[in-house]
Amino acid sequence: MTTIDVRPSSTVPAPVERIEQLLVRSVDGHVETWDAEDQLPDAVVDELAAAGAFGLTVGPEHGGAGIGAEGALEAWRRLARRWIAMTGLVNTHALAGAILQTHGTVEQQRRWLPGIASRQLRASFSITEPQAGSDLAQLALAATPHPDGGFLLSGEKRWIAGGMSATLPFALVRTAEGLTCLAIPREPGWSATWEGGLIDKPGYRGVESAWWRLRDHHAPAAEVIGEPGRGARVMLGALNLGRVNVAARGLGIAERAVELALEESRTRRIGDGPLLDQSHTRIRLGEMRTRLMAADALARRAAQAIDADDPEARDLCAAAKVAAARAARENAEDASRLAASRSYVAGCELDRLRRDAGQLAIGEGAEDVLLLTLGGRTGRA
Repeated sequence: MTTIDVRPSSTVPAPVERIEQLLVRSVDGHVETWDAEDQLPDAVVDELAAAGAFGLTVGPEHGGAGIGAEGALEAWRRLARRWIAMTGLVNTHALAGAILQTHGTVEQQRRWLPGIASRQLRASFSITEPQAGSDLAQLALAATPHPDGGFLLSGEKRWIAGGMSATLPFALVRTAEGLTCLAIPREPGWSATWEGGLIDKPGYRGVESAWWRLRDHHAPAAEVIGEPGRGARVMLGALNLGRVNVAARGLGIAERAVELALEESRTRRIGDGPLLDQSHTRIRLGEMRTRLMAADALARRAAQAIDADDPEARDLCAAAKVAAARAARENAEDASRLAASRSYVAGCELDRLRRDAGQLAIGEGAEDVLLLTLGGRTGRA
């Protein structure tokens, strides 16, 4: 596998090295089969957990690696260079860890963070509903305190990553005080009052994307995270890290597209020489590498802003997500043009990269909504 490295050399954190080793050992050469089956094997997930992939940003005092957003970015892009399903899988644990480390009580952190880092607990993150995505004012899933403890839940959620097997979902719900972040410990499975299922997708396969329907469901162990009525702040704050995760997915796809384009250009012949000898090919490769380098620099700056608690983190993370998503889409398309008809065969890696790249415009904030927000904030700093 040809590797294009646009980053300066530096010391790679030990967890990132462990993850790279397992990718070479257990993942390379298998992804197209797994994509067709819409399944990331449990054995690979267990290896990721053993390598520390679910606790990269959780502090060492709670069993995590504590390498921060910048260190996690490096691990996530290596996962995404193989398959964004793996990057998406670990993202729910990064989000849960961010929520608890920022807004959880000492007792909530003690009780849940070690399990999130090890994946003994399976976290999920849920905001979206059938009639509400970016418009949080439309969120309607109701949570009412139950006299026997916990909450009574009624409503629907959509696009819950990890929502089928989650044992510790975090959901944005509506209480009497307003939007509230709720942790809902549960056992996997469904009941008459809590139904769910998988959403079929053309890309971003291998990751559970679920829907839920709750009808007066009693969640006796549910707890508020942060303050009641302040849940939007709690969950949207965690999305800064989630947007760096999506940016890492874009970097992985964009980087792999450059590698495949280079391989194609070296092996495909036009006239008396390889395609790489053609000026237009070198221009395309230059454009692809430029997009990758620019998106990489912005994603790295965004991750550093999270680690430094920089007030610009929100805008940087949104911009990094948009830039990397566009780099992924455009690089996958340019690489496919260089490969021509060979890129349009079922089971072809470039076909998968094109399908996967489409998810990045939606995940962790619709692209146009992020641009609208960035545009509205222009000149206000």
